[in-house]
Amino acid sequence: MGKYAAKYVSTNQACFFDVSTTIEALCQCVEDDISIYTHSLDNMEILAEKNCDVHLLGGKLQRKNRFLYGSGTINQIEDIHFDIAFLGAAAISEDGIYVVDFEDSYIKRKVAERSTFVCVIADGEKFFNSSTFKAISFDRIDLLITTKEPPENIEKRMKDSGTVIEIV
Repeated sequence: MGKYAAKYVSTNQACFFDVSTTIEALCQCVEDDISIYTHSLDNMEILAEKNCDVHLLGGKLQRKNRFLYGSGTINQIEDIHFDIAFLGAAAISEDGIYVVDFEDSYIKRKVAERSTFVCVIADGEKFFNSSTFKAISFDRIDLLITTKEPPENIEKRMKDSGTVIEIV
């Protein structure tokens, strides 16, 4: 999925790469000479090996999932317009994507507000997971890249909201 999503990244874009193992795979597949903003330490480590313009958004460390969050992170996001944002998800339900951490949900919501195009990259198993905190609704998602057809009820809600689904 990461390799497939990389085709949506181009030079002269301000890209946001979310915290997610799937987004980490995207980091490994991107070409040089792009501008990426992230709050993920894992993404930053991968991207540091490439010839990319990498911006690490600061904040308080969430140790378990290795991302930065808090008012400092949000304030930085408020000052940036992203051409494209790549977001992950812990679960996909009938009303949007969900995550495990409240802080993560707030960052995703704020990034989606500040982005021209929002792409969620999530394994097809996420349709059968549940999680605690809603991040964003389908009306904020332009594209979902996944590995399986969504359940009929979720697919209908996504299409009604204008979300395009690409299965790889």
